[in-house]
Amino acid sequence: MDISSVSSCYVLKPLQVRPDQLLLDPTNPRIVLDVDTNRRFTFRSSPHPMFRNNILSVINKQAHHIAELIRGIRASGFIDKGDDMIVKRIPRSDKWLVIEGNRRTTAIKHLLNDEKSLSPVVRATLVSLHVKEFVYKPSAEFSEEAVIDILLGTIHITGRLPWGALERAYYIHNSYLRELLKHTERLEFEYNTACSKEVATFFNLSVKEVRKQLIVYKVYEQLRQNGYDVAPRHFSLIDMAVTDRNLSQKYFELDPVRFRFSKVGLSRFNKLCIREKKAVNNPKDFRKFSYICKHGTDFDVGQVELNDQALDIILDRINSRLDQREFLNQLEAIQVRLGDLPPSGFRGTKAEIEAIRKLKRMVDELCDWYRHHPKAISTSIFLPFSADRN
Repeated sequence: MDISSVSSCYVLKPLQVRPDQLLLDPTNPRIVLDVDTNRRFTFRSSPHPMFRNNILSVINKQAHHIAELIRGIRASGFIDKGDDMIVKRIPRSDKWLVIEGNRRTTAIKHLLNDEKSLSPVVRATLVSLHVKEFVYKPSAEFSEEAVIDILLGTIHITGRLPWGALERAYYIHNSYLRELLKHTERLEFEYNTACSKEVATFFNLSVKEVRKQLIVYKVYEQLRQNGYDVAPRHFSLIDMAVTDRNLSQKYFELDPVRFRFSKVGLSRFNKLCIREKKAVNNPKDFRKFSYICKHGTDFDVGQVELNDQALDIILDRINSRLDQREFLNQLEAIQVRLGDLPPSGFRGTKAEIEAIRKLKRMVDELCDWYRHHPKAISTSIFLPFSADRN
């Protein structure tokens, strides 16, 4: 799909509106960070007073730096900095749905709730707002929703005002669901490469990146739906869990089509990253766990899940075992090389031939002893080998 022609599918008309005519968009990812909120609010309910109060309470709970905007407007008034506020007319009303500029709209509405506290100069800047009306021009190639996706994507996904990781994934996910329904008429989520390519074109992303964003968001959504106390701060850990192929498939049991962890996988992620007594608190911890999972035993992994020992203690124990194995491997390699050197074929003195026999016996005895007493090997013996390996 060539999106170069999308600019011919809409126009932005200059317009002036009162703040009370503006309604926040219930599907804007900076407002809707959880699936429950998305299900409560719909476009049709936008003009309803209960909706307006609820959506304002939702955005005020989110960490979108609204307070900073409020302080700035209270001090200097609402100043147009060149970032268009884009609105869409709500049919049969004098209201406008805010497509772009929900944070600014929220800050303005908050200030107008206590209008008397504002200076006359500031109040004057909030009486009438300069916005641009989005007008869709019907197209056989692009739906109105697709045009809006592409428009906002150029601003917030690949543009200069990027959304946060969760908001970005949420928007890509919603766009994908719409394309999936259009192309396959499936109501249940599943991965479809053709739909992923379509969305990748919308946002100027690779298909691989779209797929990863879908996986991360679907797992986040699944954790929420199953009652786990997951929050936006866990998003980077989910990203690492699904990006590590060994962990995602074998440990978290990710479904490669529906992008869902198994019940066991959900429980494991909760133990590791969400519950109060957890061992993994940040990406650095998660990288340590990935190493433990790859090189450790089931017992080691179990200790991480129970948070019985510090990650670094478990790592030291695993590295000690690896060093011991490395030393024994090198000793066995020497044993093999000495075995290829038969004393009878050596043309030296009797003393030299006997020395070779003694050396072979000594290495054989060392190998046999270390195989049966691995814990007796001091880690300090292996420092040269560890240094070579690293």
